[in-house]
Amino acid sequence: MIENPEGLIAIVGLGSISDRHRSNLKSIFPSFQIACLPSSTRRLDGLPSSCDILTYSIEEIIALNPKFAIIASPATFHAQHSIPFIKKNIPVLIEKPIAANIKDATQIAEAVKKYETPVGIGYCLRYKPFITEVKNFLDNRAIGEIVSVEIFAGSYLPDWRPNKDYLSSVSASSILGGGALLELSHEIDYANLFFPNLYLESAIIKNSQTLNIDAEDIADLKFSMPGGGECLIHLDFLQKSPIRHAYFYGSKGKILWDLQDNSLDVTANELKKNLTIQNWDSNSMYIEMIKDFVFNFIEFKTNKVCKVSDALSVIRYIEQAKQFKKINNNE
Repeated sequence: MIENPEGLIAIVGLGSISDRHRSNLKSIFPSFQIACLPSSTRRLDGLPSSCDILTYSIEEIIALNPKFAIIASPATFHAQHSIPFIKKNIPVLIEKPIAANIKDATQIAEAVKKYETPVGIGYCLRYKPFITEVKNFLDNRAIGEIVSVEIFAGSYLPDWRPNKDYLSSVSASSILGGGALLELSHEIDYANLFFPNLYLESAIIKNSQTLNIDAEDIADLKFSMPGGGECLIHLDFLQKSPIRHAYFYGSKGKILWDLQDNSLDVTANELKKNLTIQNWDSNSMYIEMIKDFVFNFIEFKTNKVCKVSDALSVIRYIEQAKQFKKINNNE
Protein backbone atom coordinates (compact mmCIF):
# COMPACT_ATOMS: atom_id res chain seq x y z
CA MET A 1 0.00 0.00 0.00
CA ILE A 2 2.57 2.60 1.11
CA GLU A 3 5.25 2.24 -1.54
CA ASN A 4 5.47 5.80 -2.86
CA PRO A 5 7.78 8.13 -0.91
CA GLU A 6 5.04 10.74 -0.56
CA GLY A 7 1.31 10.74 -0.05
CA LEU A 8 -1.52 12.00 2.14
CA ILE A 9 -3.51 10.58 5.06
CA ALA A 10 -6.92 11.86 6.14
CA ILE A 11 -8.13 12.13 9.74
CA VAL A 12 -11.66 13.12 10.73
CA GLY A 13 -11.96 14.50 14.26
CA LEU A 14 -9.57 16.55 16.40
CA GLY A 15 -10.00 15.07 19.89
CA SER A 16 -7.40 13.37 22.07
CA ILE A 17 -7.31 10.11 20.08
CA SER A 18 -6.86 12.11 16.87
CA ASP A 19 -3.94 13.94 18.51
CA ARG A 20 -2.31 10.59 19.28
CA HIS A 21 -2.89 9.20 15.79
CA ARG A 22 -1.53 12.31 14.06
CA SER A 23 1.65 12.24 16.12
CA ASN A 24 2.13 8.52 15.48
CA LEU A 25 1.48 8.88 11.76
CA LYS A 26 4.18 11.52 11.50
CA SER A 27 6.66 9.11 13.08
CA ILE A 28 5.60 6.15 10.91
CA PHE A 29 5.23 8.06 7.62
CA PRO A 30 7.40 11.21 7.98
CA SER A 31 7.15 12.13 4.28
CA PHE A 32 3.35 12.03 4.23
CA GLN A 33 1.06 14.99 4.68
CA ILE A 34 -1.83 14.76 7.11
CA ALA A 35 -5.14 16.38 6.23
CA CYS A 36 -7.64 16.97 9.04
CA LEU A 37 -11.37 17.53 9.12
CA PRO A 38 -12.92 18.74 12.41
CA SER A 39 -16.01 16.79 13.44
CA SER A 40 -17.72 20.06 14.38
CA THR A 41 -18.40 23.08 12.17
CA ARG A 42 -16.31 25.36 14.36
CA ARG A 43 -13.62 27.21 12.41
CA LEU A 44 -10.08 26.99 13.78
CA ASP A 45 -7.60 29.86 14.00
CA GLY A 46 -4.60 27.73 13.05
CA LEU A 47 -3.40 24.24 12.21
CA PRO A 48 -3.63 21.56 14.92
CA SER A 49 -0.43 19.78 15.88
CA SER A 50 0.94 17.31 13.29
CA CYS A 51 -1.58 18.56 10.72
CA ASP A 52 -0.51 19.92 7.31
CA ILE A 53 -3.87 20.67 5.71
CA LEU A 54 -7.13 21.70 7.35
CA THR A 55 -10.39 21.01 5.52
CA TYR A 56 -14.02 21.71 6.34
CA SER A 57 -16.01 19.15 4.37
CA ILE A 58 -15.88 15.45 3.56
CA GLU A 59 -15.87 16.30 -0.15
CA GLU A 60 -12.85 18.56 0.26
CA ILE A 61 -10.75 16.02 2.16
CA ILE A 62 -11.68 13.16 -0.19
CA ALA A 63 -10.68 15.32 -3.17
CA LEU A 64 -7.12 15.26 -1.77
CA ASN A 65 -7.01 11.54 -2.65
CA PRO A 66 -5.77 10.15 0.69
CA LYS A 67 -4.07 6.75 0.85
CA PHE A 68 -6.32 5.88 3.79
CA ALA A 69 -8.50 7.60 6.39
CA ILE A 70 -8.88 7.41 10.15
CA ILE A 71 -12.28 8.27 11.60
CA ALA A 72 -11.68 9.68 15.09
CA SER A 73 -14.91 11.64 15.52
CA PRO A 74 -17.58 10.87 18.19
CA ALA A 75 -19.22 7.48 17.61
CA THR A 76 -22.55 9.06 16.69
CA PHE A 77 -20.87 10.52 13.57
CA HIS A 78 -18.97 7.44 12.44
CA ALA A 79 -21.44 6.39 9.75
CA GLN A 80 -21.74 9.82 8.12
CA HIS A 81 -17.96 10.34 8.23
CA SER A 82 -16.81 6.88 7.09
CA ILE A 83 -19.29 5.93 4.35
CA PRO A 84 -18.20 8.67 1.87
CA PHE A 85 -14.62 7.30 2.05
CA ILE A 86 -15.91 3.74 1.70
CA LYS A 87 -17.84 4.69 -1.44
CA LYS A 88 -14.59 6.02 -2.96
CA ASN A 89 -12.72 2.80 -2.09
CA ILE A 90 -10.45 4.63 0.35
CA PRO A 91 -9.40 2.24 3.17
CA VAL A 92 -10.77 3.34 6.53
CA LEU A 93 -9.76 2.70 10.14
CA ILE A 94 -12.70 3.65 12.39
CA GLU A 95 -11.94 4.33 16.03
CA LYS A 96 -13.88 2.04 18.36
CA PRO A 97 -16.76 1.51 18.57
CA ILE A 98 -17.83 1.09 14.95
CA ALA A 99 -20.85 3.31 15.73
CA ALA A 100 -23.07 4.33 18.63
CA ASN A 101 -26.00 2.13 17.58
CA ILE A 102 -26.79 -0.91 15.47
CA LYS A 103 -28.55 1.12 12.76
CA ASP A 104 -25.45 3.18 11.95
CA ALA A 105 -23.18 0.14 12.32
CA THR A 106 -25.32 -1.81 9.85
CA GLN A 107 -25.15 1.06 7.34
CA ILE A 108 -21.35 0.94 7.53
CA ALA A 109 -21.33 -2.85 7.13
CA GLU A 110 -23.63 -2.66 4.10
CA ALA A 111 -21.39 -0.04 2.47
CA VAL A 112 -18.31 -2.18 3.08
CA LYS A 113 -20.01 -5.18 1.47
CA LYS A 114 -21.24 -3.18 -1.52
CA TYR A 115 -17.99 -1.33 -2.30
CA GLU A 116 -15.53 -3.98 -1.01
CA THR A 117 -13.43 -1.32 0.72
CA PRO A 118 -11.03 -2.42 3.49
CA VAL A 119 -12.47 -1.13 6.80
CA GLY A 120 -11.10 -1.96 10.24
CA ILE A 121 -12.14 -0.93 13.75
CA GLY A 122 -9.59 0.50 16.17
CA TYR A 123 -9.77 -1.86 19.14
CA CYS A 124 -6.23 -1.25 20.34
CA LEU A 125 -6.25 -3.86 23.14
CA ARG A 126 -5.77 -6.44 20.39
CA TYR A 127 -2.17 -5.21 20.50
CA LYS A 128 -1.72 -5.51 24.27
CA PRO A 129 1.09 -7.72 25.59
CA PHE A 130 0.14 -11.41 25.90
CA ILE A 131 -3.19 -11.28 24.07
CA THR A 132 -1.84 -13.71 21.44
CA GLU A 133 -0.50 -16.04 24.13
CA VAL A 134 -3.82 -16.01 25.99
CA LYS A 135 -5.74 -16.82 22.81
CA ASN A 136 -3.36 -19.68 21.98
CA PHE A 137 -3.67 -21.18 25.46
CA LEU A 138 -7.47 -20.99 25.23
CA ASP A 139 -7.63 -22.34 21.68
CA ASN A 140 -5.34 -25.25 22.64
CA ARG A 141 -7.41 -26.01 25.76
CA ALA A 142 -4.34 -25.64 27.96
CA ILE A 143 -6.55 -25.22 31.03
CA GLY A 144 -9.20 -27.71 29.89
CA GLU A 145 -12.86 -26.83 29.56
CA ILE A 146 -13.64 -23.23 30.54
CA VAL A 147 -15.70 -23.05 33.72
CA SER A 148 -15.78 -19.29 34.25
CA VAL A 149 -14.25 -16.07 32.95
CA GLU A 150 -14.01 -12.82 34.93
CA ILE A 151 -13.17 -9.64 33.00
CA PHE A 152 -12.81 -6.34 34.87
CA ALA A 153 -12.05 -2.87 33.53
CA GLY A 154 -12.30 0.07 35.90
CA SER A 155 -10.65 3.49 35.91
CA TYR A 156 -11.51 7.02 37.03
CA LEU A 157 -13.02 9.06 34.20
CA PRO A 158 -11.85 12.47 35.52
CA ASP A 159 -8.24 11.19 35.26
CA TRP A 160 -8.51 10.02 31.64
CA ARG A 161 -7.61 13.37 30.11
CA PRO A 162 -5.90 15.47 32.82
CA ASN A 163 -5.84 18.66 30.72
CA LYS A 164 -9.55 18.55 29.84
CA ASP A 165 -12.75 18.86 31.86
CA TYR A 166 -14.19 15.35 31.78
CA LEU A 167 -17.74 16.72 31.89
CA SER A 168 -17.23 18.19 28.41
CA SER A 169 -15.72 14.99 26.99
CA VAL A 170 -17.37 12.54 24.61
CA SER A 171 -16.98 9.83 27.27
CA ALA A 172 -19.41 11.64 29.59
CA SER A 173 -22.08 12.24 26.95
CA SER A 174 -24.69 9.66 25.98
CA ILE A 175 -25.63 11.83 22.98
CA LEU A 176 -22.08 11.59 21.58
CA GLY A 177 -21.71 7.87 22.25
CA GLY A 178 -20.12 7.96 25.70
CA GLY A 179 -20.79 5.81 28.73
CA ALA A 180 -19.02 2.74 30.10
CA LEU A 181 -20.49 0.28 27.60
CA LEU A 182 -19.23 1.99 24.44
CA GLU A 183 -16.07 3.57 25.86
CA LEU A 184 -14.90 0.34 27.50
CA SER A 185 -16.17 -1.97 24.77
CA HIS A 186 -12.57 -3.18 24.28
CA GLU A 187 -13.34 -5.85 26.87
CA ILE A 188 -16.43 -7.03 24.98
CA ASP A 189 -14.37 -7.12 21.79
CA TYR A 190 -11.62 -9.36 23.11
CA ALA A 191 -14.12 -11.58 24.94
CA ASN A 192 -15.86 -12.02 21.58
CA LEU A 193 -12.47 -12.68 19.95
CA PHE A 194 -11.64 -15.42 22.46
CA PHE A 195 -15.13 -16.91 22.64
CA PRO A 196 -17.29 -16.39 19.52
CA ASN A 197 -21.06 -16.86 19.92
CA LEU A 198 -21.36 -15.74 23.52
CA TYR A 199 -24.97 -15.38 24.69
CA LEU A 200 -25.91 -12.40 26.86
CA GLU A 201 -28.07 -13.68 29.71
CA SER A 202 -28.40 -10.53 31.81
CA ALA A 203 -27.05 -7.03 32.33
CA ILE A 204 -27.15 -4.40 35.05
CA ILE A 205 -26.44 -0.88 33.79
CA LYS A 206 -26.20 1.98 36.29
CA ASN A 207 -25.40 5.64 36.67
CA SER A 208 -24.00 6.07 40.18
CA GLN A 209 -24.57 9.86 39.97
CA THR A 210 -21.16 10.38 41.57
CA LEU A 211 -19.59 11.80 38.40
CA ASN A 212 -22.55 13.99 37.35
CA ILE A 213 -22.54 12.58 33.82
CA ASP A 214 -25.62 11.68 31.78
CA ALA A 215 -24.38 8.24 30.68
CA GLU A 216 -23.92 4.96 32.54
CA ASP A 217 -20.74 4.69 34.62
CA ILE A 218 -21.19 1.04 35.65
CA ALA A 219 -22.07 -2.01 33.57
CA ASP A 220 -22.16 -5.68 34.57
CA LEU A 221 -22.76 -8.24 31.83
CA LYS A 222 -23.29 -11.97 32.25
CA PHE A 223 -22.75 -14.23 29.24
CA SER A 224 -23.16 -17.97 28.84
CA MET A 225 -20.59 -19.77 26.71
CA PRO A 226 -21.33 -22.23 23.89
CA GLY A 227 -19.39 -25.04 25.59
CA GLY A 228 -20.78 -24.32 29.04
CA GLY A 229 -19.46 -21.99 31.69
CA GLU A 230 -20.04 -18.28 32.09
CA CYS A 231 -18.28 -15.04 31.27
CA LEU A 232 -18.75 -12.03 33.53
CA ILE A 233 -17.68 -8.57 32.34
CA HIS A 234 -17.56 -5.56 34.67
CA LEU A 235 -16.96 -2.05 33.31
CA ASP A 236 -16.84 1.20 35.27
CA PHE A 237 -15.57 4.79 35.33
CA LEU A 238 -15.11 4.89 39.11
CA GLN A 239 -11.81 3.19 40.04
CA LYS A 240 -9.30 5.80 41.19
CA SER A 241 -6.61 3.10 41.05
CA PRO A 242 -7.09 1.56 37.58
CA ILE A 243 -7.89 -2.14 37.36
CA ARG A 244 -7.86 -4.13 34.12
CA HIS A 245 -7.66 -7.90 34.08
CA ALA A 246 -9.10 -11.10 32.65
CA TYR A 247 -9.13 -14.32 34.64
CA PHE A 248 -9.92 -17.65 33.00
CA TYR A 249 -10.73 -20.71 35.13
CA GLY A 250 -10.81 -24.13 33.51
CA SER A 251 -11.23 -27.78 34.48
CA LYS A 252 -7.42 -28.24 34.46
CA GLY A 253 -6.07 -24.87 35.55
CA LYS A 254 -6.27 -21.10 35.26
CA ILE A 255 -4.96 -18.14 33.27
CA LEU A 256 -4.54 -14.81 35.06
CA TRP A 257 -3.95 -11.95 32.62
CA ASP A 258 -3.31 -8.51 34.16
CA LEU A 259 -3.63 -5.85 31.45
CA GLN A 260 -2.78 -3.07 33.89
CA ASP A 261 0.54 -4.56 35.05
CA ASN A 262 1.24 -6.42 31.78
CA SER A 263 1.67 -9.82 33.38
CA LEU A 264 0.45 -13.32 32.60
CA ASP A 265 0.28 -16.32 34.94
CA VAL A 266 -0.71 -19.73 33.65
CA THR A 267 -1.14 -22.78 35.87
CA ALA A 268 -2.39 -26.05 34.41
CA ASN A 269 -1.35 -29.51 35.61
CA GLU A 270 2.42 -29.51 34.95
CA LEU A 271 2.33 -26.25 32.95
CA LYS A 272 3.47 -23.15 34.81
CA LYS A 273 4.27 -19.86 33.11
CA ASN A 274 4.85 -16.42 34.58
CA LEU A 275 5.47 -13.65 32.06
CA THR A 276 5.91 -9.92 32.72
CA ILE A 277 6.85 -6.89 30.66
CA GLN A 278 8.37 -3.97 32.53
CA ASN A 279 8.14 -0.31 31.46
CA TRP A 280 5.83 -1.00 28.55
CA ASP A 281 4.87 2.09 26.53
CA SER A 282 1.10 2.06 25.96
CA ASN A 283 1.51 4.16 22.83
CA SER A 284 3.18 1.19 21.14
CA MET A 285 -0.14 -0.60 20.73
CA TYR A 286 -1.55 2.34 18.74
CA ILE A 287 1.53 2.35 16.51
CA GLU A 288 1.30 -1.41 15.98
CA MET A 289 -2.41 -1.12 15.18
CA ILE A 290 -1.81 1.46 12.45
CA LYS A 291 1.08 -0.54 10.99
CA ASP A 292 -1.02 -3.72 11.01
CA PHE A 293 -3.89 -1.90 9.32
CA VAL A 294 -1.73 -0.32 6.59
CA PHE A 295 0.78 -3.07 5.84
CA ASN A 296 -1.33 -6.18 6.51
CA PHE A 297 -5.07 -5.54 6.69
CA ILE A 298 -5.30 -3.35 3.58
CA GLU A 299 -3.12 -5.84 1.71
CA PHE A 300 -5.29 -8.80 2.84
CA LYS A 301 -2.43 -10.37 4.79
CA THR A 302 -2.66 -12.03 8.21
CA ASN A 303 -3.54 -9.37 10.78
CA LYS A 304 -5.12 -8.69 14.16
CA VAL A 305 -7.34 -5.77 13.11
CA CYS A 306 -10.95 -5.94 14.31
CA LYS A 307 -13.20 -6.70 11.34
CA VAL A 308 -16.56 -5.05 10.75
CA SER A 309 -18.37 -8.32 11.48
CA ASP A 310 -16.72 -8.55 14.93
CA ALA A 311 -17.48 -4.89 15.66
CA LEU A 312 -21.12 -5.48 14.75
CA SER A 313 -21.29 -8.27 17.34
CA VAL A 314 -19.98 -5.88 20.01
CA ILE A 315 -22.68 -3.30 19.22
CA ARG A 316 -25.38 -5.98 19.27
CA TYR A 317 -24.28 -7.07 22.75
CA ILE A 318 -24.31 -3.45 23.94
CA GLU A 319 -27.80 -2.81 22.58
CA GLN A 320 -29.03 -6.03 24.17
CA ALA A 321 -27.51 -4.92 27.48
CA LYS A 322 -29.32 -1.59 27.26
CA GLN A 323 -32.61 -3.46 26.83
CA PHE A 324 -31.97 -5.19 30.15
CA LYS A 325 -31.43 -1.75 31.64
CA LYS A 326 -34.92 -0.70 30.56
CA ILE A 327 -36.42 -3.84 32.06
CA ASN A 328 -34.60 -3.34 35.37
CA ASN A 329 -35.70 0.30 35.55
CA ASN A 330 -39.32 -0.70 35.16
CA GLU A 331 -39.21 -3.20 38.02
